[in-house]
Amino acid sequence: MSDVSVKGRVLYVSGDIAYAAKSYGIYKSMDGGESWFRLCNLPLGTVLKLVSFCNLARRFLRKEISHIIEENGVLIVFGYGKIFRFSLNEEKWIGTPVAVNGLRPLNLCVKGGVVYYGEYRRNAERSPIHIYASSDTGATWESVYEFKDVRHIHGVFCDPYTGTFWITTGDDDSECGIWNTGDNFGTVNKVFSGTQMCRAVTLLFTEKYILYASDSPLESNFIFRFTRDGLKTEKLVPVISSVFYGAVYKDNIYFSTACEPSIVNAMDRSEVVVSSDGGDSWSSFFELKKDPLSIKLFQYGNVLFPYRKNPTDALWYSPVAVRGDHKSFRLD
Repeated sequence: MSDVSVKGRVLYVSGDIAYAAKSYGIYKSMDGGESWFRLCNLPLGTVLKLVSFCNLARRFLRKEISHIIEENGVLIVFGYGKIFRFSLNEEKWIGTPVAVNGLRPLNLCVKGGVVYYGEYRRNAERSPIHIYASSDTGATWESVYEFKDVRHIHGVFCDPYTGTFWITTGDDDSECGIWNTGDNFGTVNKVFSGTQMCRAVTLLFTEKYILYASDSPLESNFIFRFTRDGLKTEKLVPVISSVFYGAVYKDNIYFSTACEPSIVNAMDRSEVVVSSDGGDSWSSFFELKKDPLSIKLFQYGNVLFPYRKNPTDALWYSPVAVRGDHKSFRLD
């Protein structure tokens, strides 16, 4: 069903420009994915280079490139526990890599040239957790907000229709929440909280609604939508498992389910569901079978979508630990 496939994971698209990560190399396409060239290699030590050559080793050790952002002529690359910067004009790595706070963020958010990410770590002790921001293309980072009553931050998002920031947190009932701020994190308001049905990772935005799918291994999961004022919330349809990722492409809304250890959710496949009418009706777009490797040791099965800066003519997706692992596919 794909029109184009490429080895590695496509992590960033903007118009016809796309960046993909394969092993510790970063590849660039300038024609929508029809052709690619190696742009650079991540400056890693010998041991990590050896690890990066084996897909299973990267999955087992969680050592990989997870995010790429292009901002003001600089690639900001999250991978191998650090944040790297590559100058596109000078064609070289610049500055000193800085450590990621936490394991790795689940998403990146950009507004007005400032890059944001939420701290995501196991945090069994429930210590304060932060949202970090960089206004100098990733050279330095500062905490712009601190949560003291959540386990970790699932995502930070900017509403493209209003400019408002939204945040998702988890994991216990009291820690699950959807928050927003209209004053650049001066004040953060709790919109929903208190149940597993408020446990979300990704928020998707349409002109009329905000949509999410719940992320719970403890209860059956559903797709929800709500108005920006939080006064109207609808439970739309069930999904077969927890949902981490989603995308809006043209008039279609997509969510992908995860093969997460659970007694109530499906673990044998990842399903992508789609709605073309704003969430009123949903259908299964495709399913990918989980590979035979351990979910806990070699990552959950999932389907990821790249960061998209500007409108594109195609939808990209990348399977992880399911059929098609370590490839990316383009649907026109």
